[in-house]
Amino acid sequence: MKTAQMKDTVTVCYTGRTQNGEIFDAATEENPLRFELGSEGILPEFAAAIIGMEEGESKEFTLSPDQAFGEKKSELVQTLPHNSFGDGITPKPGMILGMIVEKEGVQHKVPVLVTEVSNDTVTIDYNHPLAGETLFYQVTVKAIE
Repeated sequence: MKTAQMKDTVTVCYTGRTQNGEIFDAATEENPLRFELGSEGILPEFAAAIIGMEEGESKEFTLSPDQAFGEKKSELVQTLPHNSFGDGITPKPGMILGMIVEKEGVQHKVPVLVTEVSNDTVTIDYNHPLAGETLFYQVTVKAIE
């Protein structure tokens, strides 16, 4: 039987959970994930765990924070004055806002999580929402092309 190799296109169903059991992502039978092993946009360690699997095979694996979205970085948490957000936005804890950042001379819009709001300031977190999390996956390979 064929096994998944780098550059193969695979179709998988999976459930991703955090350490507390919360589902953060899933690809179901009705809406599976189809991608090329080794392509951008897929966590490299997620793809590596699928290499060698056969069609119809299921397995569970764990990704540590350094294999997934990294550790939380305190330097990615900032406190800004309320007036940084303009009149049309009233930040509240738990809100996700789009902020413009510059990297290598190019501006990008990135999501930030509002973590705290006081009378004068708003604390935002640029870390990926899954940074610092150990991720648990249950995966089934449906097809290999």
